[in-house]
Amino acid sequence: FTGVAATIRGGRFSIHHLFSLLVFTAMPAASFLVNLVPWWRAGRFGAVTFTIGVTAISLVIAGIALRYVQVRTEVMLELEEKGMRSGVRSLPSIALAPAFIAIVTAATLGVDAALGSTLHSISVLGDQPQSGGRFYGMSNAPFAIWAVSMIFLAVIVANIAKSYRPKVAVPAVVVGMAFIAIYVDGAPHLGADFGGPPALVLGFGVFLLLVLGAKFTLTRVLLLGAGAGLSAVAIAFLDWLRPPGSRTHLGQFFQSLLDGDGPGIVLRKLDQLVNQVPWYGWLGAVLLLVFLWFIDSRAGIWPLLRHPDFPELRAGAIAALLTLVSAMFINDSGLVIPLIGGLYLVGLWTVAGLDGKENERYGRNIFEEPRDDAPAAPTI
Repeated sequence: FTGVAATIRGGRFSIHHLFSLLVFTAMPAASFLVNLVPWWRAGRFGAVTFTIGVTAISLVIAGIALRYVQVRTEVMLELEEKGMRSGVRSLPSIALAPAFIAIVTAATLGVDAALGSTLHSISVLGDQPQSGGRFYGMSNAPFAIWAVSMIFLAVIVANIAKSYRPKVAVPAVVVGMAFIAIYVDGAPHLGADFGGPPALVLGFGVFLLLVLGAKFTLTRVLLLGAGAGLSAVAIAFLDWLRPPGSRTHLGQFFQSLLDGDGPGIVLRKLDQLVNQVPWYGWLGAVLLLVFLWFIDSRAGIWPLLRHPDFPELRAGAIAALLTLVSAMFINDSGLVIPLIGGLYLVGLWTVAGLDGKENERYGRNIFEEPRDDAPAAPTI
């Protein structure tokens, strides 16, 4: 991603940069899907076969996403030439590419969680059983990918829904997406994640307030905080209602609250969060985020840019960042959440925010027809 963003200068942004960004964004899903093939049986060549597999799957996903955008653009142009309505006008065609990748990623993680987390247990983004980590459900890195995917899809459906009774449709679809995200991540038989649901409640709650144009009053902020805390306790309570032998760590935590050991567990997790990563690790994370901000701003592709015709995009970016940061403080070893989730977020939002004007300051627009004296360039 750094290499791609660093070359977007001097009017050089082209279809090749776009495709590279899509490949980069598809890699988290590819890192899970590659485990459908027994690459580890290649012995000493396992790393090679794994890398080739991830790259090939990413190329396929990105290729399909880009082709879908090109086909939709061609169809819309043909309909406009015939004077016919071309469907939902508010959603830019380019946003369908990252939307397709987000759907593939969310479906991969969701189906895997429903089937026992087989792909998770052998993924480079998962917790391998030999390390004593989680044996099923969603760990920190997959949660970050899942949360960002679901919030981005909420951005897409909210943008579409505002064309149909926005005061009713938009809250309905956002709440529906939030329920799916929280249920899959927090249900004991699926994601079994204790720290994820509170962060998702905060993220989706903030997103809903932003897209509705509501003010952030103290009462609403307190309600969001209370809802986040209650969501985690409620899921743990429902798991605690099951027989002791059938409870997961969620129900065991609720029992620890009854026994008075809950505060000690929370303090232990906070200690792990702070001390598990040395000071230079935190410094490196901050420097990485600053560097990403610098190269993105220079390239004109910063995810938090305002898009008057697509306001849900910036609202979703703010909500996703809040989700990642809050989850970092809730989960032990949570630094991986904003790092991996943040990189994935940059890929989705950067592509969705493209409007063909990235090179205007250099006197060139990749969406315009090339001049007779200029070399032909692919257009989208």
